[in-house]
Amino acid sequence: MGKDSYNDIMFMDGPPKERPAMETGHRAKQFAPFAALRGFEGGLKKAEDRAEEDVREELCMREEEDLREEEA
Repeated sequence: MGKDSYNDIMFMDGPPKERPAMETGHRAKQFAPFAALRGFEGGLKKAEDRAEEDVREELCMREEEDLREEEA
């Protein structure tokens, strides 16, 4: 396969226009944001809520210990 096999496309301005240009609305849909990881945000929120509950529970336990120490 030599240089001569590419002579028909070597000096073209660009790819041949075989199909009409895509409408702007359809084109925009291709680049619209999407959730690559479905359920990720929900799972993250659940993890945050559990972590906050754990911190609150720990703080409550510390407060109870402090009250017991004060009473003693």
